Amino acid sequence: MPVSASSQNPLQSFRKKVLFLSDLDGTWLSKSPKNRAKLDREIVKIRDEYAEKGVDLKFGYITARPPQRVEKEELPEPDWTVTYNGAQVNVGDAGDFEPDGSYTEKERATAWDDENRKTGFTTDKARSELMELLSTEQFSNLSLKTVGEVVENPAADANEFSLSVCFEQDNIALAPGEERDKNNNDIPDLFEPETFAAPEQITQLREQLDSKFEEAGIGHQVSPAYLFHGKPYVMFDIASPLANKGEAVRFLQSQEQVDAEHTIVAGDGGNDIAMMTGRDGGDEGRRTIVVGKDAGLNQAASELKNALIQPSEMDSALGVLTGLRHHLDAIVAE
Repeated sequence: MPVSASSQNPLQSFRKKVLFLSDLDGTWLSKSPKNRAKLDREIVKIRDEYAEKGVDLKFGYITARPPQRVEKEELPEPDWTVTYNGAQVNVGDAGDFEPDGSYTEKERATAWDDENRKTGFTTDKARSELMELLSTEQFSNLSLKTVGEVVENPAADANEFSLSVCFEQDNIALAPGEERDKNNNDIPDLFEPETFAAPEQITQLREQLDSKFEEAGIGHQVSPAYLFHGKPYVMFDIASPLANKGEAVRFLQSQEQVDAEHTIVAGDGGNDIAMMTGRDGGDEGRRTIVVGKDAGLNQAASELKNALIQPSEMDSALGVLTGLRHHLDAIVAE
């Protein structure tokens, strides 16, 4: 006698597919090894627990890191790994380190690579245009480093669709009204996460770089400026118009056939805003988890209907864990 749909084990007949993607630095990767280890353990339990409630949970990581630095963290095995701020997508984990220390990449989402190549953007062109601007008097004071140079890892720059550039905070020329330590607490508040605002000189550099690509007719995007985690740099990305966290999330929604309200994303910084909002910065209904003190991200999330903004003092891994359960419970209750 056939088993009715209502009596089937939910593990065999999922009612709701959910996609969960988390940033790493400052989000999943807590400063507390104990709490980070708890999140590592709990994600597997959560997947099984909510399967019994009719949820098919797919999860992955979405980060500015290169694939090699993701794999060194020995994270729970994901369904997807998004690296270089969205420029590369791997099916499952990104790769493996061999006993001799060499790295072997695993399956790439080739459809994503193909779409980015169609835009005509290259990192070599971006670097060339940027260096031309930095040779002018207006920007000659800026000290440029790539992310790979800052973290002493060439793999961080080894991507054909995006270039992340960093500028030492001490070398940035401030405009009238911009003060490094306005609140006199010996910390440059212009560059504190709670009060960060892009210095005018960096804003002008971004705008002129954008104009150069517009004039050349090359598809591109220039990200908002944001702070480097734990290092004294302001940074931004110049990339293919598809190579960002927001477009990568949209690609994976399509791959998994998941709608916005069954998509959960977690982050802590300005480069995470794109994956929480639509292309125009509007609300598409994605469920978001915000941890940390980033002022721009908190402001953007406050305007989203499905945002959960965790207390700024809350440990980031615990914030992700409780936030994930919060959103999954809401989905189950639909």
